[in-house]
Amino acid sequence: MRIPYLLHRPPQARGMTWIVTGISLLAFSCMILLQQTASAQNEGKDDKEEIAKPRRITLKTKDGVQLSAFFLGGNLKKESMPVIMLHGFKGSSGAMSPLALRIQKEGHTVLVPDLRGHGKSTSQVIKKANGQTDTKQLNPDKITKLDIGKMNEDVETCKRFLMERHNAGECNIEKLCVVGAGMGALVALNWARTDWSAPFTPFLKQGQDVKTLILISPPQSFKGLTNQAALAQPVVRGGLNTLLIVGNENSTALSDVKRLYNRLERYHGAKPDDAAALKDHRLFMVELETDSQGSAILREKNLKPNPNEIIWTFLRSKIVNRETLTFAGTDFILEWKRRGNIFEDKP
Repeated sequence: MRIPYLLHRPPQARGMTWIVTGISLLAFSCMILLQQTASAQNEGKDDKEEIAKPRRITLKTKDGVQLSAFFLGGNLKKESMPVIMLHGFKGSSGAMSPLALRIQKEGHTVLVPDLRGHGKSTSQVIKKANGQTDTKQLNPDKITKLDIGKMNEDVETCKRFLMERHNAGECNIEKLCVVGAGMGALVALNWARTDWSAPFTPFLKQGQDVKTLILISPPQSFKGLTNQAALAQPVVRGGLNTLLIVGNENSTALSDVKRLYNRLERYHGAKPDDAAALKDHRLFMVELETDSQGSAILREKNLKPNPNEIIWTFLRSKIVNRETLTFAGTDFILEWKRRGNIFEDKP
């Protein structure tokens, strides 16, 4: 098995030693510099709408969970990349706020749910055979493998909401990104399999929307749920833009992420030696000098490089500025188009 390519920078202070896997230090620094320059240029533009304040909304899943979420609307309309963010076990939407605000700042659309049994998503309305309903309270301490699997519907519900925003011209679902931390990373990976396994129909595009995965401290398994089924899906394992982030002072977490990276590398291929070829390389891994894992990495002060900036730079390079992506020899056009049945009479 090939050992991932690592570049080391000598330690100076906590959080200052950092390792980038699959990308040269020079190339990565250039990516950050270009992003910062472009951001500075965009600050002077006055043709954008003011960015809306985050607001809490409630979505209803098909199995009756009242899914509470924070919605951060973008202001780039059909150019706005939609991002779903999934927190870790016993976390909540607030845990992802530093990254959510960072991405919204660039004009993009972010939806951060409290996954079922977490935060304010603790109520499920169950329909009985007699037509009446009962309300079930969800408790994270009682979550099972089956419950984690049902979080797939939580993500699907978020996508349906973003699809409405897409058809309203407020974002472009073709550039969908899913960020997951800890347990949420495993949920994201498994949902991507669902999205890319949707049956094809010439009249209605039902899936193949997620193009990018950001997985922060993804475990190999959680409460019996693994990544095995997801890694059997060809596009998920070898086509999507994928960034793995982990704190390297936790040996278990680091081992899990390296194992995942090595498995994905078999299908993505090794890191190109040519810096120019990195533009089309899709698999990267970043190790940060910290014991923090999951969403805690996003909130750790004075961590260098800043993980929120790393993620934004990756998104900007790999999806925001792209017009097409090629998976398994097929070109996917990323331009905005109204979604729905082609026979529907809608503008």
